[in-house]
This record gives sequence, structure tokens and C-alpha cells, in this order.
Amino acid sequence: MTETGTADARAGISAEPSALDRLVVDHARQALALAGLVWNHAVSEYASDLGVIMPTIIPEPRQVLYAAGKGRDLMAFDAHDQVASYYRGNYERIRVHDWRPATELRARWYVFFEGCVRYTNLASGVPENHNTIVLFPMDDSREGIQGELAWTRQPTGEREAADLPGVPAEVATADINRSMVLDWIEALKGGDARAVAAFFTDDARQAARDYGTDSQGYRALAGADIERFYARLFDRFDVAGVDIIQLAVKDWYAFAELHWQVREKATGKGWRMNTVDMMPIMAPGKFLARIGWGTQPVAD
Repeated sequence: MTETGTADARAGISAEPSALDRLVVDHARQALALAGLVWNHAVSEYASDLGVIMPTIIPEPRQVLYAAGKGRDLMAFDAHDQVASYYRGNYERIRVHDWRPATELRARWYVFFEGCVRYTNLASGVPENHNTIVLFPMDDSREGIQGELAWTRQPTGEREAADLPGVPAEVATADINRSMVLDWIEALKGGDARAVAAFFTDDARQAARDYGTDSQGYRALAGADIERFYARLFDRFDVAGVDIIQLAVKDWYAFAELHWQVREKATGKGWRMNTVDMMPIMAPGKFLARIGWGTQPVAD
């Protein structure tokens, strides 16, 4: 000890780290590694070259997950040739210059961006800026991103008006949207497909992992298919719990990572899994879409 009673820094750190300390550092290492893969992919988009961008994605035969939504449209696919075709089409229309995430959440199995993407419209030559949310799922290979799930904000007249001074805040506020998200989670816990689907607009879109079947195919669903999606889930499982791991709610979207505890009705076996979703919101109080993925169930 020094004369002031404090430990001498020259002696080095003597205290042993706790299990929590080790977990935090391990999580940080993995999150940073994943973020590096994501940023490698994001920067590769600036080249507008398939030969540059495709190596930043996990190789075949591993499953890829891609979704792109804007306005009321959503497409989703899970094959490498479809991904290449998607980028080829993009390169004919736009030239991406910059990604500026105002929000960046880094976990051990995904990275989430919300921010501004800058590109030039090749048809008009006009630079454009778009507010976009993007979820990058990751698999165990660490050979690249597993996918890119994106939604670009395209306000309607009602949505635009809600952003202007003088318009009542209750039309669209983060606080009201947060209450809606919490109510939706309660509906998930209740296992009622119709109640869950009621939080979506009639023409909503969804692309998410289908735990109601053993299929991992990634496709876009719409309208009544969303209620049937949840009906399959609740027909297969009793929901014991749905808890928030991460939650971010803005005036136009919600982002949520949830931890599920379920019991399979056919076998009585308990399972746990995490889901992560982006949900664009259409005022008043409805999800315009749900785009996400989930982990493989682990025996409880």
C-alpha cells in the first residue's frame, strides 16, 4: 500500500475477476467480432460489386436470411442466388455512399442498426438520404453475416403530419408505441393468435422464424397469414413466459429481443429461445410489419 492507503498501481491487478466479469468480457469480445463482420459487409456495399460484397456473407450451403421492406412492400428469401440477384438489381438502381447508424446494438448473435443511409439514385443522379432500420443475424460460422433484414422509413401523409409541430402528440409518440409493444408481449404470453394478430394492420407484412413448424424457410407473409402463423405457434407450444432482453421504441418503429419459455404440448418438454424483431409502426397503434429471426430452441 502507498502512504495514502491506496493500492500501488505498479504492483498490477491482484483481485481475481468474478464470473460476471468474465462473462462481460467474453460477451464484448464476441460482440466486437460480430460488429467487425457487419461493418466489413456494410462498407463492401459502397463498391457496387458482387465480387466484393458476396464474400462478406456466409457461404453455401448455410442458410442466408434476407428481407427488404419499404412502404407496404416486403420481400424475403433465403437462398444465395436470390441474394446475388437482389444486389445486382440494387446496383442497377443506386450507388451507396455511406452508412450512419445513430443506434447500434451489438449482441452475440445479431447486430442492429438504425440511422441514415446515403446513396445516389442512378436514374435521376440525385443524392438521397433514407432513415432505415437493419438487423444482421449471425450464425456460428463467423465467416460473414448470415443475413440483412431491412426496412426503410417511408412516411405517409398522416405519419408526416405527426412529426410536425402543433399536431397532437397522441397520434404517434414513442411513449404510446411502447405501451402498445408491452401489450403485444402480454398477448404473446396469453397464447391467443387472434389477439396477437390484432396488433397488426390488415395488410401488414411479416418475415420471421416459424417455430410452429420445423421448417426454417424464410418467406414474407401478409394479412391473414400472420394470424395463422401465430396459431401454429400456440397450437404447438404453451407459453410459460416472454421476457424483454433488449427494447428500443421510437415514434416509427420498435426493436425487441425477447426470451421465450415454452412447453411443447405433444411431449411436455420445456424449451427456451430468443427472438429478435424490428417492427415498423403505422399510427395509430398498429404494426406495419414484423421482420426478424430467432435462436434454435434449447431444452429447459
